[in-house]
Amino acid sequence: MALSIVYGILTTVLTATSWRLGLAVDGILWLVFLVPIILAVIGIINAVNGKMKPLPVIGGIKILK
Repeated sequence: MALSIVYGILTTVLTATSWRLGLAVDGILWLVFLVPIILAVIGIINAVNGKMKPLPVIGGIKILK
């Protein structure tokens, strides 16, 4: 929620300043929002196929022994 608010304000200010800069930042931030969705889809596909794999980004972190 807070990230969406920051995203909206940032793109509005940059688009008002320079439409090219606004579009460039908008595209980059859109990709940042897309990454978690892609990682979730990969996890869902692995779960449906019965494969037990570590998480893509934080899978190497061990909290408990």
